[in-house]
Amino acid sequence: MRRQIDAGATGVIAATPLHAPDPVDAVRLSAEDFGAGAEPSPNGTVDRRLLAEQSRSRRKAYLGAGVRDWGLAPYAPSDELGVIRDAFRTLVSNVIGHRLTRRRLHRALQSVTSPVRISLGSGTEPQPGWVGIDRRTARGVYANDLRMPLSLPATTVDAILAEHIVEHLAFDDIEPLLKECRRVLKPNGIVRIVCPDAKLIGELLLEIESDRVTRQLAFEADLNRWADDDLFRIRVANRLSHQWGDHASLLTSGALIALLRRTGFVDIRECAADSTIYFDDVPGTHLHRFPQSAFEATAVEARAPSGAAPRTLRAARLGAQS
Repeated sequence: MRRQIDAGATGVIAATPLHAPDPVDAVRLSAEDFGAGAEPSPNGTVDRRLLAEQSRSRRKAYLGAGVRDWGLAPYAPSDELGVIRDAFRTLVSNVIGHRLTRRRLHRALQSVTSPVRISLGSGTEPQPGWVGIDRRTARGVYANDLRMPLSLPATTVDAILAEHIVEHLAFDDIEPLLKECRRVLKPNGIVRIVCPDAKLIGELLLEIESDRVTRQLAFEADLNRWADDDLFRIRVANRLSHQWGDHASLLTSGALIALLRRTGFVDIRECAADSTIYFDDVPGTHLHRFPQSAFEATAVEARAPSGAAPRTLRAARLGAQS
């Protein structure tokens, strides 16, 4: 039986100040609003398929380009097809694209005369002098699912930067990634990890007053235009912990240190996100974009030991495919 929706039904479409005249009010739109133009049946309901066609165009106009939203967009059957399509693309990328990326990246590194520095999760514009690895390719950026082995030979990299990327991985995927970093780094090579500090989230949830909390709240109010109401702190805590569904793990400097130690790194040091221990200058692009965000993050740097890198199972599979 074809599913139908009552044309007078009302649901919460969004709850963000970007779209609400009152920052604490939700924007409520009726199914009739999103299904305007769909022919109702004799019993006063609207066909869901026709409603979905209208909702897709209205959803784009409502949210606008590149706007994140706290609420859920109106459901459309095409959403389910999108999940299947994305899963297929990931499969093809991991099976076929991974091998192509490895060949291209090997050729590119052969032409690098300066120290080989890799930026994981670099986005489309890595810092000059760094080779980017991300989900999609761009100039100087190579596609590599970070849940897969890195498309790099062992002991070929001088430095690795993981700036605001490990928190996007499931917690159990972080340690295998660090093992891969250990494998590809040269002896005494450097790794730097920067991510949101879960201790700050704890301070927000426990309503602890500190200088860092005060600065973070001011930063969020300016960045997101959130009102300083009784939900302000919980909004900020959720933004840091979940990033509208993009973050998957909570981490502290202690957790990063433990993970690095477990994966064979040495000389592990904690530092502020806007400082460095082993680099001449603080690497990365995030601080340049959001200079006031330094206090929301923690940073840890470490070195690969002087001995040969261990040949992990993931590395053995990578070598067998070369």
